[in-house]
Amino acid sequence: MMNEKYYHTKESVQEYIRLAQGVNGEGLIKRLNEFLPSQSVMLELGSGPGTDWNILNKRYQVVGSDNSKQFLEHLASTLPHGTFLELDAVTLQTEKHFDGIYSNKVLHHLTTDELNLSIKRQASILNDGGLVCHSFWKGEGSEDFKGMFVQYHSEESLKDLFQGHFKIIVLEE
Repeated sequence: MMNEKYYHTKESVQEYIRLAQGVNGEGLIKRLNEFLPSQSVMLELGSGPGTDWNILNKRYQVVGSDNSKQFLEHLASTLPHGTFLELDAVTLQTEKHFDGIYSNKVLHHLTTDELNLSIKRQASILNDGGLVCHSFWKGEGSEDFKGMFVQYHSEESLKDLFQGHFKIIVLEE
């Protein structure tokens, strides 16, 4: 359940921020912009250092989230004008509803069962006509990477997981 220890120490968060410098989901967000109207209310799962949050926030009303108190502290200090929730990507314990839900290489830290629960919960907090946009690591199997669980996915496995809850508009590599 996304309780990866790597993201919960000040040192590992600082290391991640350094490693992820210059990396963002700009291409994914441009694709999202084709389908989700400007000013839509967006939930970003796993805001991390806030890089994608900044890009999303230029077009949408973004509520960021993370389950790492260390990342939330970083976000509060670097983006004081932002709204951020402490959320677990599986349970998504919030009463808020959104027009869109976005994550960039976050949900691959969930087991298949946890991802299934997350998808069901996402469907329940999404407004009518809303959409989800997520990226995953492609492949098969799983591994432990620096103390983080990573579940790889194929196009077929993602179709199987999402199509029961969402109409798939685009699924691409």
